[in-house]
Amino acid sequence: MKILAAAITVGLLVGVGSGASGTTPDSASADSLITDSVDLFEFAPFVISVDRVVAAAGRIYDTLDVTLKSHGRPVAGFDLKIATASDIVDIVEVLPGELHDSCHWEFFNARRVQCSEPTEGYPSAVWRAIALAEVVPDSTRPVCYGLGREISLLRLVVSSERRDFVPDTAVAIFFFWESCTDNSMANVGGDTLSLSVKTVDHLTTADFERDSPFPTRFGVPDECLDGVAQNRPLRRIEFHNGGVEFRMELESDSAEDSP
Repeated sequence: MKILAAAITVGLLVGVGSGASGTTPDSASADSLITDSVDLFEFAPFVISVDRVVAAAGRIYDTLDVTLKSHGRPVAGFDLKIATASDIVDIVEVLPGELHDSCHWEFFNARRVQCSEPTEGYPSAVWRAIALAEVVPDSTRPVCYGLGREISLLRLVVSSERRDFVPDTAVAIFFFWESCTDNSMANVGGDTLSLSVKTVDHLTTADFERDSPFPTRFGVPDECLDGVAQNRPLRRIEFHNGGVEFRMELESDSAEDSP
């Protein structure tokens, strides 16, 4: 398993192949498929977001999408690490999203990461998900590298089943960095790696210093780009954290007063 994970990481860094598209998936028209390596919005950032949902019954068992806005740019691989620091909500499974399924990508793997020496404040659950359009360049090509619109990369299955009831609170699900290649994406040519440029929190989160070294939840530090002369990574992914808001449903006064 370690050898496989290392091989996939190398694939993200040094090349995932290129080529024309194959058949058109049922969920998209041929005109909307992204099948080449032309950057339509060269300087616009990618935006990767975790859904935010409301659990009104004091518990949740649901699926949250992790979505990508690519502004028309093709994507041929990604390596994402997502976490939660709460004992209320657990990420119980990570499934491939629409990009992998509709474009018929070759490889997907998601697994829970075990920390051998967790530091104070280390998340209670960390998952790593890797997907590649092609593992080895050959005659078999993926259908596409995007669908010309916002698309899901992952589906997170989240649960609060360990708790009988949860009062009003917010549980963040966030992107997490332990190395320079965490939360990165590769282009079709395999010669450019995109890294974080910004992180945005929408819910209450754990306390991490923004200039802290790994592990961190605020993107890669500058040291990940320093001294890289060839195929220098680019900061052009904006990450939006999400999560679950628990809200109690209270009957209105009018409902109580009605006969």
